[in-house]
Amino acid sequence: MPDAQPASPDVLVHMNNPEANASQMFPTNFIKTAKYTLLTFLPLNLFLQFRRISNFYFLVNMIFALIPGVSPVSPATAVLPLVFVVGVALIKDGYEDYARHRNDANANSIKAHVVRPDPSAACGYSLVDVESKDVHVGDIIEVRLGEELRADVILLSSSITESQAFIDTCNLDGETNLKNRKAIEATWGLNSVEALVGAGPVRIRTGHPDPGLLFWTGTITIGGEEHSLGLDQFMYRSCVLRNTDWVWGVVAYAGVDTKMFRNLQEKPPKMSSLDSKLNYLIVAVLIVQNIFLIVLASLAVNWNSNNDWHWYTRYYINKQTGGTLWIYRYLSYFILLSYLIPISLFVTIELCKVAQAKMMGWDEEMFEFMNGKWYGCIPNTSNLNEQLSQVKFIFSDKTGTLTENVMTYKRGDIRGNPVVADNWAASKQYLVNGGATQKAAEAYFKALILCHTIQPFDDPHNPGELIYEGASPDEVALVRCACEHGFVLKERSTRSMLVDVRGQEIRFEILATLEFTPDRKMMSMIVRDPTNGRITIYTKGADSFVIPQLSSGGGNNDVLPGMKETLIDMSVLGLRTLLVCSKDMSQSEFDAWNARFIEAGKTLQNRSQAVDTVCLEMEKDLLIVGSTAIEDKLQDQVPETLKFFLNAGVVVWMLTGDKRETAVTIAATSSLCDPQHDYVDHVDIGDYSMASEEAKTIVGDAMNLVKQHVYANDGKRTTFVIDGPALNVAMKHHFEIFLEVSQKVSSAVCCRLTPLQKANVVRMFQQATGATALAIGDGANDVSMIQEGRVGVGIVGLEGAQAALAADYAIPRFKHLRRLCAVHGRYALVRNAICTAYSFYKNALMSLPQVYFAFYTGYSGMTLYNGWILTFYNVVFTSIPPLFAGIFEKDISEEVLMNRPELFPPLAAGQYFNVPTLARWFVEAIIHSLILFWISYPTNMQLDVRERSTDGIMYGTTLMTCMVFLALAKISLHINYWTWFVAGSIIGSAIVYVLFVIIYSSFTIVFGDSSFSSTIFILFTDPKYWFYLLLFVVGFLIPIDMAILYFQKQLFPTEVDIAATEAVNGRPRATSPVSSAPQ
Repeated sequence: MPDAQPASPDVLVHMNNPEANASQMFPTNFIKTAKYTLLTFLPLNLFLQFRRISNFYFLVNMIFALIPGVSPVSPATAVLPLVFVVGVALIKDGYEDYARHRNDANANSIKAHVVRPDPSAACGYSLVDVESKDVHVGDIIEVRLGEELRADVILLSSSITESQAFIDTCNLDGETNLKNRKAIEATWGLNSVEALVGAGPVRIRTGHPDPGLLFWTGTITIGGEEHSLGLDQFMYRSCVLRNTDWVWGVVAYAGVDTKMFRNLQEKPPKMSSLDSKLNYLIVAVLIVQNIFLIVLASLAVNWNSNNDWHWYTRYYINKQTGGTLWIYRYLSYFILLSYLIPISLFVTIELCKVAQAKMMGWDEEMFEFMNGKWYGCIPNTSNLNEQLSQVKFIFSDKTGTLTENVMTYKRGDIRGNPVVADNWAASKQYLVNGGATQKAAEAYFKALILCHTIQPFDDPHNPGELIYEGASPDEVALVRCACEHGFVLKERSTRSMLVDVRGQEIRFEILATLEFTPDRKMMSMIVRDPTNGRITIYTKGADSFVIPQLSSGGGNNDVLPGMKETLIDMSVLGLRTLLVCSKDMSQSEFDAWNARFIEAGKTLQNRSQAVDTVCLEMEKDLLIVGSTAIEDKLQDQVPETLKFFLNAGVVVWMLTGDKRETAVTIAATSSLCDPQHDYVDHVDIGDYSMASEEAKTIVGDAMNLVKQHVYANDGKRTTFVIDGPALNVAMKHHFEIFLEVSQKVSSAVCCRLTPLQKANVVRMFQQATGATALAIGDGANDVSMIQEGRVGVGIVGLEGAQAALAADYAIPRFKHLRRLCAVHGRYALVRNAICTAYSFYKNALMSLPQVYFAFYTGYSGMTLYNGWILTFYNVVFTSIPPLFAGIFEKDISEEVLMNRPELFPPLAAGQYFNVPTLARWFVEAIIHSLILFWISYPTNMQLDVRERSTDGIMYGTTLMTCMVFLALAKISLHINYWTWFVAGSIIGSAIVYVLFVIIYSSFTIVFGDSSFSSTIFILFTDPKYWFYLLLFVVGFLIPIDMAILYFQKQLFPTEVDIAATEAVNGRPRATSPVSSAPQ
C-alpha cells in the first residue's frame, strides 16, 4: 500500500525553544514496548488468561469446587491444575515482558548529543550528552559517524560538501543499501552550536506522524523565509549514520511519534483451522457434558423421591430435595465430568507448537548462504504451523520471490542498433563509427550514466576501484553497463556529477531530479552539459507510461514501431524493459518550469500528486534514445517447486507489476504454465476505459472462454493472464464467474498490479472461499498482500526485511516453500492432531466410568477415583507422551513427502483431524470404558479380593491403573516415529504412576484423608488386579485395536499407507513429474 500522507499541517516545531513547544503537547522520547508494569501484570494478564474459553471453564469449575458440600473430591484437585496451567502462561508472558522491559531500558539509556543551556558558554549553550529518553521535540542534535539516531531528525548540515549524508536503514526496514540525504541550501551554514543558536527563530511545519517510510513533507522557516522539506531531509530513528563524520539536525518526532515506533504494530491475529476446530470440539464436549449433567441431576431427584423409605438413608436424602438437590447434583457432576475437557491439552499444544517452530528454524535443509551470511527459516509465529499444510491457493510476487532480484544488463537498443551483454565489443564499436550511429550511442550511454540516483563509493577491498550503491538494483546495472562503454561515474553531489566520458572528465550540473513514483512509472534528471551549456532532461521508465509522453516528431515515428517490437522481443525473453528518452530545452523554459516545480514541492497536502503533475509537464515531447532490458534470473529450483504445488492441486497465482509479456515468459520458464500444451487465455481490455461497455464485454467473453477451457476435461491445464485494469472490470462486473474459474484453473498470472490490488485479490479469495491462501513476497510493497493471506511468507531478499518481518514465516528462498508446507506443515498437523485427539480420548476413557458409576450409587455425586490420582492422571501420568509425540511424530519420511505431491491435497481436506477421525477416537474411548467398567463390575459388587474385602477406593484404583497403562499403550500403537524421547516419556510415565501410588499409599493421612493408606499394597497381592491389568491392556490392544488398524491398512489403505509401504519396500511409485526433480 502507498505510504500514508499527512492529513493536515497541524504540527509546528520550534527549534531550540522548549517553551513554545510545550503547548503542542509532544510526547517524550521514552520508548515503551512492554505491555505490563509490576502493578498491572497480574490483574491484566489474568484478565487475558480467563478470556480464553477453556481457562474460564476451569475457573468456573474451581469456584463450584469451593462451594461447601458440592465437590465430591478435595477442592484442591480443581484448584491446582488451573493454577498450574495459568501459572505456566503467567511465567511465559512475564518472561517475554521482562525481556521487553530490558530492551526498553537499553534503548532509553543510549546517549545522544544535544544542545542545552550553559551559562558558562559564550553563546549561552553547549553540546551535552543526555540519555535518549531525555531528548525532546525541537532539540538541536548532533549525530556522529556510526551512531544510531535516537529520534526522527530533520537534516540541517553535515561534514560532506553540500551537506549530504548517508544513512543505513537496516534496523528499520532491513535494506542494506545506503540512503542518500541532503540538507537544503538555506541550512548548510548551521554547522556549529554558535551558528545554530544564532540562527534566530526557526520553525518547522509538517503533518501528523504516520508509519510511512517512503513519504514525508514539511516546510522550514528560517530568517523569515519558508523552504520546502521532503524525504531527502528526513532521517529516521534507529537508522545509522554512514560515510559521514557528523550531521546537525533538529528533532521533528520523538517517542511514539517516530516512524520506527509507528511501524511496531502487531500483526493481525490469525488462527489455524485446527485451533478453530478445537474450539468447536470443546463446545461439542460441553454440550455432551451438560446432557449428562441434566440427566444425572434429574435422576438424582427421582431416585431420592422413590427411595426415602430406608431409615438409614432418610436423613441424608431429606437433607436436600427438589430444586436444591438438582442444583447440588448438577454442580457435583460438573466437577467430576469436567475432566472430559483435558486441561493439560492447552499447555501441551502451546509447547508443541513452539518446539515445532524451533525445529523449522533449525532445519539445515532450509539454510542458504547469501551475501556472505547463512540464512534459515524464521518463524515469527507458531500459531499457524499446521495451517501450512492446508494451503489451497498460493499468491506469489515475481521479482525477488521467484527471481533472484540480482539485476544484470542483458540487452538494449540504440534507435535500431542492438546492444548485447555477451558482445560488448560490437556495441563499443558504435562509439567509433562516426555519423548518426556514434551520436546516438553517445546519447544512449550518457543517458544511462546521468539518469539515476546511484552514489559512487571507494571500494574498501580494492583501492582505486569504485562501487555503486543505490535504492534500485536496476539502476546499478544500467550504470555498470555505461561504465563498460567508457562512461564512468566518478563523483556525485547534490548539485553535480563528475563523469569520465571516454577519458575526459566532465562535471555535469544537476538542475533537478524528478524522482520515480508509482503513478508516473518513470524518473528523470535535468542536467547541464558544461561543454556546450545545453540543458537536457533524461527520462527512463515503463514503455506503457513513456510512449504517451513522446513527441510526434524528431524521428520518433520512424523509430517507434521497431522499438515496440524490440521491447516485446526482450519481454518474451523474460527481461525487465525500460524506454530511455531525452529532450533539450532552453534556460527560460527550464526556469519557468522550475518555479512551478519548487512551488509544488512546498505543498504540504497532496504534495506527491502536485509534484507528479508538474513533472509530467516537463516529461513530454520526448525523443527516443533507446531501450534497456535487465535480466532477473529465476531462483534455484523454482520450476520444481511450482510443479510440486501444481501437481498437488494448489492454484498458484503470480502477482506482479511487470508488463504482460515479461510476466508470461517468467510464468512459462518457471513451469507455472506451458503455452505449448496447455490453455493460456489472455484477458485484456487494451486501450478501452474500465468504465466502457466494450471493456465489460471483452472481459465477460474472456472469462467465459476460460470457463469453457476449465471444464473441457481434455487433460489440459488452464492458465489465464490478466492485467490490473481488466482485473478491476472482472471483480466489479463479472465477480461470480471470475471467482468460479479462479478456483478451477491451475494457475493465473496478474500483471501491472499495484500493491493494493495484490492485497485485494488475496482478500477476495480468503473471504469468498474460506480456503487457505498463502501469500509470499520479498519487498515492502508485498506487506499488504502478506498480511491479507491466511498464511504470510516472506523471502529474506535484497528488497529489505519488511516482508520478512511482516510475515508469519520467513524463508531464504522460494524453493524452501515446498519443505515448509509439505514437510513441516504436514508434521505439525500430524503432531497436533494426535496430541489433541489422544488427549480427549484418555480423558473420555477416564470420565465415562464416572457416569456409569452414578447408576450404582444413587446419583449421589460419589467419585469413583481418589481425587489426587484423578488430578495427576490428567496433568502428569498421561500428559507427557502426547507432548513428545506432538514434537517428534512423523507419519512418513521427509524424502517421500518432498517427492509425492499427491500426499498434500488430503491434508487440506481434513485428513488427520476431521469428524470421522475424532468420532473414531471417541467411540474407542466409549467402548474401552464400557468394557473396563463392566468386566470388573463383579469384583466391585462382590467386594472380593484376596484375604479381605475391597472398597470403592480399591476398585477405582484398579480401574485407574488399567486406564493409565491402557492409555499409554494406546498412544504407543499410534506412534509411527520412535525416538528415545518418545519411548522414555511413555516408560517414564508408567514408572511415575507406580511410584506415585506406592508413595501415596505409604502415608497414613494425606491432607486429612486416610482412605488411600495401604491401598496399592493390598491390590499388589491380589491376582485379580494383575489379571485385569493384563486383560485390559493386552487383551484390548492386540485383538481389537491392532486388528482394526491392520485390516484398515490392508483393505482400505490411504495414500499415506501406500507411500509408507512402498518406502519400506524400496519401490517408490513415480506418479508425478516432480518426483524426478533434483533436490
